[in-house]
Amino acid sequence: MLYLPCPKCNGEIETKVAKKGPRSGTEFYGCTNFPICKFTSDKIDVIDFVKNEVFTNEIPTIDSELWRDDYISSLSRKEIKFLSSLYDLPFSVEDSKHDLVRNLLSLNSFEFFNVSNEKFCFIYKIHSEFFSKFSFQNPGNIEIFNKNIVFKVFDDNNIPGGLFKVTNKAISLEFYDDYQIKYEQGNSLLLTLNLSSKAAKAMVINSTVLNNSNYLEYTYSMTITD
Repeated sequence: MLYLPCPKCNGEIETKVAKKGPRSGTEFYGCTNFPICKFTSDKIDVIDFVKNEVFTNEIPTIDSELWRDDYISSLSRKEIKFLSSLYDLPFSVEDSKHDLVRNLLSLNSFEFFNVSNEKFCFIYKIHSEFFSKFSFQNPGNIEIFNKNIVFKVFDDNNIPGGLFKVTNKAISLEFYDDYQIKYEQGNSLLLTLNLSSKAAKAMVINSTVLNNSNYLEYTYSMTITD
């Protein structure tokens, strides 16, 4: 359920129906703390309206460099709860701010496993409808990611699409200006990393179907293991 915090108090915005006056019978948005709080809005794009009213700083997105512990922790509890609801993360009044931040950060995780001596599999869940990049903190527990390395990314037609970069601080992917993955929210990006050639083969997959136990059989059938 979407959490729409009231910009004026600690209440929430909900749909109401005007009971009298020239607008009787029409819907509008009002605060749950009425009549103490008399905030109302007839904005159709209420989510964007709340974003602009509630967030005092830049809104972090899951694929941006701002999606990190220190920045999200600096947000207000109201901002963090609204952000959680946008990503369908459940929460309760008992959850601490630390718990809310930890749950948000857990979204920006990935699966990584070894395929052969020189090949590795990196799977990242796509969270946006128009996906072209991500950047997040290097966890530091993967041996080949303990040094700076850059992979050139190709699609399954061997067309270059971007760069996958690793430093001791961050893991990032950025597609070229004319390359973008559209309407694949909820699916995952698979990168088959070739350490010797510094190339990464990319394709969109259903991550519930593909895992480290069936990877070789799956990718062989898709002819992307070469």
